[in-house]
Amino acid sequence: MSDHHGHDDWFRHSSDEALPQQEHAAHVNTTAIGLTLLAIVFGVLFTVVVLSMYFVQYANTRKAQMNEGTGSAEAYLAYRDQSAAQLGSLEWVDRAAGTVNMPLESAMDAVVAEYGLPGMSADAAWVGPDASAPRGESHGSAHNTPHGEETARSDG
Repeated sequence: MSDHHGHDDWFRHSSDEALPQQEHAAHVNTTAIGLTLLAIVFGVLFTVVVLSMYFVQYANTRKAQMNEGTGSAEAYLAYRDQSAAQLGSLEWVDRAAGTVNMPLESAMDAVVAEYGLPGMSADAAWVGPDASAPRGESHGSAHNTPHGEETARSDG
């Protein structure tokens, strides 16, 4: 059956039914929809920026570990600490040969004190390059030591 507008009876309600419902989406709140859209867009952009920053930081750290050898720093630090402890210690290296390990400052103090003993002299023959000769002319030449002795040199 149809009415004079060409509609079927499906939209008609009987008197025993409840009141008809209002049309859905008859009144759209465009402000709420716009704010929701903005919140979604900015939320996605924020997530992309944060993930990009994390990825760049992680990639740089990983690259540094692989290329620059920062992974081996632990071995170096252990070696450095062990060497520093050994250089600062006073101990026998070879008692039979009379070789000891001692801090550099203590060794220098001992040498200076030894030269201060009677009969000891701090004078030694000069073994470095001749300071008066121009650079490159001291090879194979004879030169005087600070004490007036002439020595023959052969640097090459």
